[in-house]
Amino acid sequence: MQSGFQSLACDIMEQMTIYQEGALEKLYRWAQNHCRNVDNPDIGPLVAKAMARLQDRPILFQYVIDEYCIYRRSILVGEFINALTRGGPSGNPAPIETRAHDIQIYVTDMLVWLNKAIPVEKQNLNLLILKEVNNKLVTV
Repeated sequence: MQSGFQSLACDIMEQMTIYQEGALEKLYRWAQNHCRNVDNPDIGPLVAKAMARLQDRPILFQYVIDEYCIYRRSILVGEFINALTRGGPSGNPAPIETRAHDIQIYVTDMLVWLNKAIPVEKQNLNLLILKEVNNKLVTV
C-alpha cells in the first residue's frame, strides 16, 4: 500500500471478501441440507466443523440450528406417537397406550421414552454448537 498501489490492494481485498462470502453461503447450504437429512440424526465431525465456521455469521448459524430443530421435532413427535400407538418393532415393547388404564404406569412409560430420546438430541445439539479454537473443536 505504501508503494502507491492502494487501489489494487483494495480491489484484491474486495474480491477476497466476495469469495469468502460465497464460500460461507455454500457452507451454509451444505450444513442446512445435512440437517434436513432426517434419516440420519447423527452429527459427524465434518458437520461440527462446518457449524464452527458458520458461528462467524450468527444469522446463518441460527438458520441452520432452527432448521435442525424443526426437522428433529417432527421426527421425534412421529416416533413418540408411534411408541404410544404402535409400540416397537414387531409389537415389542407393547404400545404405551395399552397401559393407559393405570395412570402411574402410563405416565412412567412416557417419561422413560423421553428419558431415552433426550440424551441423543442433547449430544447432537452440543456437536452443532461446538466452537473452533486453534483448529480444535471445544464446547461453548
